[in-house]
Amino acid sequence: MLQSAGAILGGRRWYDVAVRKFDGYEGIYGGQWTGPVFVLTHRPPDAEHHPAITFLSSDLSDAVATALAAAAGKNVIVFGASLAVQCLRADLLDVIVIHLVPVLLGDGVRLIDTADLVPVTLERTVVETSGQVTDLRFAVRHSKHA
Repeated sequence: MLQSAGAILGGRRWYDVAVRKFDGYEGIYGGQWTGPVFVLTHRPPDAEHHPAITFLSSDLSDAVATALAAAAGKNVIVFGASLAVQCLRADLLDVIVIHLVPVLLGDGVRLIDTADLVPVTLERTVVETSGQVTDLRFAVRHSKHA
């Protein structure tokens, strides 16, 4: 995953949780991430942030284009349930990867928590395990546009 990634695009809720619970930028992928991070938000940061993080207030397609340009031919990883749903609605996701960890949280944000999302056809392409973590990878079957 990390070798093929060139940038991360996250939502503001993801950013706030990452800073509060997981050491912010330094905690991404257990400290292994070294690339640019973009946060799509209408709320600018309240405090200092890591210099590799850029806050964007543009629309979704512009934010994705910015992240793709920064990724320089590599993949853009999307963090945040709400942002992922927005990308699905806009037909901007090609792959969904779920890192399944055997922990019952009791709270959080559902991956897909919206009744108005049209069905999205997925094709499972990878199931891998590493220790207690199971990675599930699905290709998104894009709808035909008229």
